[in-house]
Amino acid sequence: MFYQKSFFAPLIATQLLFFAACGANAETVLKQETLSFKECLKVIEVTKTQTGLTPRMEVDEEALKVAEFIAPDGTVVIACDKEARQVTVSMK
Repeated sequence: MFYQKSFFAPLIATQLLFFAACGANAETVLKQETLSFKECLKVIEVTKTQTGLTPRMEVDEEALKVAEFIAPDGTVVIACDKEARQVTVSMK
C-alpha cells in the first residue's frame, strides 16, 4: 500500500527539506501510485502535520485536489485524482 502513516509522511518531509536545500527548479515526479482518494487526502494532512507547512490548494474540486507545500527554495506538490485513483508527488 502506498500510504503508511509511519513511513510516507516523514519521507515527504525529508524530501521537501532536501530538495529545498538543493534549490530544485524543475518539476520532478517523485512518486505516482494507485491510492484511494480518501487515503490520498490523508497523505496531504499527514504531510502538513509532519512539515508544519500549510499547503496552498492549487485545485480544490470534488474529484481533484492539488496541494502545494512551499518552502524557501522548492515546492512539494501532492495531487489526488479521485477518478484515476492516483496520487502524484512531485517537486518544483
